[in-house]
Amino acid sequence: MIVSLVPLWTVKLIIARNHVLVTSLLFRLVRHPNYYLNILPELIGFAVALHAFWTLVVGMTLYLVPLLVRISREEKAMRVHFPHY
Repeated sequence: MIVSLVPLWTVKLIIARNHVLVTSLLFRLVRHPNYYLNILPELIGFAVALHAFWTLVVGMTLYLVPLLVRISREEKAMRVHFPHY
């Protein structure tokens, strides 16, 4: 996922001057693959492996709030820069 974004990938919420819309199959099927296919399964896997069910329930709930805010802001920034997004 990050490999296909190498020149554009950052933890900051910015649209680079040379930003191009990545339209590979993965990004067409999953809007935010790094979050949904990497971070969330990783957190769930750690909790399951460590038998930390309550940590998973509470931690995932707390993690989802800023994650959903971040996704919302990313979507807004992308729509501003790429109207056809």
